[in-house]
Amino acid sequence: MIYSLNGERCTSSSRLLIQGSIAEKFVEKLTARVKALKVGHPLTPVTEIGPLIHERHLAKVCSYFDVARKDGATIAVGGKPHDGPGGGHYVQPTLVTGAHSKMRVAQEEVFGPFLTVIPFKIKQFRLNCAERADADWLCETLNRECRSRDRHLSVAPDGIITLDRP
Repeated sequence: MIYSLNGERCTSSSRLLIQGSIAEKFVEKLTARVKALKVGHPLTPVTEIGPLIHERHLAKVCSYFDVARKDGATIAVGGKPHDGPGGGHYVQPTLVTGAHSKMRVAQEEVFGPFLTVIPFKIKQFRLNCAERADADWLCETLNRECRSRDRHLSVAPDGIITLDRP
């Protein structure tokens, strides 16, 4: 998930495409989990989110809080710097909801502990993929229907897509 390694790796899943019919219930549970993430010193065993690598990177990640709000998304959790130990460059784990595939937070990599949830209807998935076909990308999608998941694989652009059942 995006929150491991602070979201600072190329294989972090920064977008969660989720079938609309299960989105509300899933996001409710996800919100509780994100709120419970422990931010702290990276060598402390209970820490799940450590500092970002550089002050400039902290500023970049924090700039996406305003981007999300300006585009009409909701910051359900986080959305602020975090006063961590030792003066490091900490940011609260952030969960963005109310997003759609045309928003910047759904199209750009933040490279921080920042997850954007994008609900979809089955017929919309092809359109969502087509809108991102210009670049390699990584996303996760949750869907109850195996046949629909197989269709997702057939229309997905280059990149990594994790298909899972809730």
